[in-house]
Amino acid sequence: MFSNYIVDYNRALKEINNLDEFSKNKIKFLEEKKYADTTKQNYWSMFNNNVHDLEVMYNKDLAMFNEMEVLSIIKTKMTTDLSTIASLKSLINGYEEWALEVGLNPTYNPCSNWGTREIAIINDEKIRKNYISLDYLFALWDKTKDRAKIVTVHEFAIVLLARLGLKGSKYRELRYLKMQDIDLDNYIINVTDRDEDNLEDAKVVKKINIDKRILDVLIQANKQEYMRKKAYHKISEEEFVDTEYILKSTKGKVIDQMAIRRGIIDFFAEVDREYIPAKDLFRNAEIDDLIKIKRTKKWNKLDMKDFVEVIEEYELKKSYNIALKLKDLYIKITGDDDIIYGKYSYDENGNRIILD
Repeated sequence: MFSNYIVDYNRALKEINNLDEFSKNKIKFLEEKKYADTTKQNYWSMFNNNVHDLEVMYNKDLAMFNEMEVLSIIKTKMTTDLSTIASLKSLINGYEEWALEVGLNPTYNPCSNWGTREIAIINDEKIRKNYISLDYLFALWDKTKDRAKIVTVHEFAIVLLARLGLKGSKYRELRYLKMQDIDLDNYIINVTDRDEDNLEDAKVVKKINIDKRILDVLIQANKQEYMRKKAYHKISEEEFVDTEYILKSTKGKVIDQMAIRRGIIDFFAEVDREYIPAKDLFRNAEIDDLIKIKRTKKWNKLDMKDFVEVIEEYELKKSYNIALKLKDLYIKITGDDDIIYGKYSYDENGNRIILD
């Protein structure tokens, strides 16, 4: 459910002639503003993660979006952190002002008549128990990593991989993930069906698009040589067993399920945030995909076929009953209950499809 774009900004700059006009305009904006390199990368990712899909769908540059279209970007940004929303609005506002200056937008700035706080979807009680955005997850880690007592980048990688939508039976998609499964040039995790009974003939079962900051975390986690343990009020370090898998163990070549759970518990305890189990972190990835799908729907409404397809993509099974549970969670988190129900859908030729 992602656009095809070049994740690394410096590479995009070199290959600008291969980009569409929407992306070329974003590069012109970032270069003319003379931002620091890290800021350019961050803003480039924000444009691609939040805007580019809609530009392609509407077939027009962000500069030509009306107020309602810009608001739809902000309203679908689920977060408990107002500053994340404010940063996105600030970036869009800066782009719109630049577009007015250079003549890309001949009319008006669609960000000028509303404030972030009154628009953003923020329901701390509901979201805090069930949902955490990737941006907020990184914000928690950035505030914690230099003063953390127990957790390292290894524990953060466990949380991050679950949040990206890796799970599988007995969490095998996390436990058996190797660096060689990651397409470093195109920023894609090739998730396989590798497990203890199938180590050599693993097949790719799904592909997950990532950005540079995620790739950097996985590279660092793969190099992590020890874990921290607390006993008798003292913290010690214990070396990992050498292994080809990204997530490691002190007991053997493959990390076990209990260590996955412990890593997640330790992370949320360290960042002082309510614990979210791995299965719920995994569901968050499905929720993100549904939000993206809704933004591309002609009537801005999801139907049950969307839930069935997301379940099939992430969980590798086709189940209407599981889709109903995902629908309930989606409503609980987003508050969006304007969904087209029914066990039937129709293909492009008008043939009825049973959603089972």
